[in-house]
Amino acid sequence: MTEQMDSITDAVTEALASHRGVDRTDLSTPLYEVIDPDALEALYRTDFDASAESHPAVSFKYEGDRVVVAGPNNIVIQPQPADPAP
Repeated sequence: MTEQMDSITDAVTEALASHRGVDRTDLSTPLYEVIDPDALEALYRTDFDASAESHPAVSFKYEGDRVVVAGPNNIVIQPQPADPAP
């Protein structure tokens, strides 16, 4: 059984911390510096429509990683390759 997070921003923060192997309070860049937490919460409000098919996918960069949020239990963090030198 998967633990349900209180909010999507909490879930994203936990996923980022886990990906980096640190505590959520030790993340060097606060999530609000890269994405609007209120807007993210509004997209994934469970009282609006709880079906997984209704969740939009949101993608953003966080410290060189690509974060894809497709629902409260569907958060993927992918390391991005360095830009090639010209």
